[in-house]
Amino acid sequence: SLVGLAVPERTHDLVDDCFVDLLENAKASRREFLAELLDLEKGRFHATKEIVPQTSDVAKFQEVIDQYQKENDIDAGSRAGHFEVKDVAVKKESGTASLGLDRFFVLIDGPSDDHADDVVLEMKHSRRSALAGLVADDDIDDDEEAKADRIVQSHEVHLVGGDMYFGHAEMDDRSFLIKERSPYKDDIDIDDLDSDGMQTYADICGRTLASSHARSDEDTGLMEGDAEKRILESIDTRVFIDDIVRFAREMSKRIKKDYKAFCQDRDLGAFEFVRAQ
Repeated sequence: SLVGLAVPERTHDLVDDCFVDLLENAKASRREFLAELLDLEKGRFHATKEIVPQTSDVAKFQEVIDQYQKENDIDAGSRAGHFEVKDVAVKKESGTASLGLDRFFVLIDGPSDDHADDVVLEMKHSRRSALAGLVADDDIDDDEEAKADRIVQSHEVHLVGGDMYFGHAEMDDRSFLIKERSPYKDDIDIDDLDSDGMQTYADICGRTLASSHARSDEDTGLMEGDAEKRILESIDTRVFIDDIVRFAREMSKRIKKDYKAFCQDRDLGAFEFVRAQ
């Protein structure tokens, strides 16, 4: 989401109207957010179709969280300073490219006895990059056993001042990415945007992402050299622009063709069984 990019320049006075509601909705109450996930009286996850509590695994995940905090040098101050695991749950039916990968919610005790100040960490199994073997070698490890490591390093470079809980850990000989399940995450419903709004949305997102990348070499000290130069040196601008434009045009044609085929199937009654259920 745009809010997750943590670029301070994007305030109420400096965004298009389509982003005002986004910023307002992101001011969520932590208590209301956690109440959807937890029984705030007991400090335990609700059991739902998508959230399956595994309270019996608390000790196992405590070892993982201890490892995660130590190896990633996580210091969240007073919010979750002792990192006591209170509950664990399997999270189902989440993700897009990561759909089907193991994902867990880990409830961390907060600084007081009020369960509404607890922190929910999300652990997601990480795979090798889709670009592995297709691009030139870089400074980030991408071997079979260090998948989440690579994501964390990229996060530190690209999103200055991002999620303080962002890190990685190993469990059952697999690599997991860990981050906070934040109540302040939100996004734009692009179905509500007209053509002009969509162009504005794309422009703001592109500029925000470019700004984050450009700041990364100055603010983190994790990169050698200028980020802008390294990005530009890795591409042929003419080829890149031509590829993007051609891809957009081809995808537009494909989507229209697929939709036409869907309508033909619908008119022939292909989906009658769905209505009957």
